[in-house]
Amino acid sequence: MLWRNQEFPYTLPDFRFHSIPYSLTYMSNFITEATGELEHVVWPTPTENKKYMMYTIGVIVVIGAFLAVLGFFVTNGLSLARAQFPHEIVAPTVSGEDTVNQAELDNLLQNIKVTTDTGAQTSTGVITGSGK
Repeated sequence: MLWRNQEFPYTLPDFRFHSIPYSLTYMSNFITEATGELEHVVWPTPTENKKYMMYTIGVIVVIGAFLAVLGFFVTNGLSLARAQFPHEIVAPTVSGEDTVNQAELDNLLQNIKVTTDTGAQTSTGVITGSGK
């Protein structure tokens, strides 16, 4: 943890003030060191690789089966709970579907009361006045 007036212990290269060859040298050094570190890694044997792969596949299958069973029980439980309460099945409507006929619309327009900016009311559905 850094305290007030304490300098950061590491210096990071600032590529803005260096030339492209310096940047390429820095990157090549990094790649060389990273390759050297990979030589120290103890890689798993093919037997260990197969064993760990089987563990992974087994865990995926078990979790998938658990989620499938859980989903089945939740779906059926909700269906049973819904069946306990009386309800009407509502026919689905499509967005934009006409649910009102033209006669009902005409009746609605005749009965609309619109208040204009002068305070007068009209029952024709037509706004009179300046409309400001």
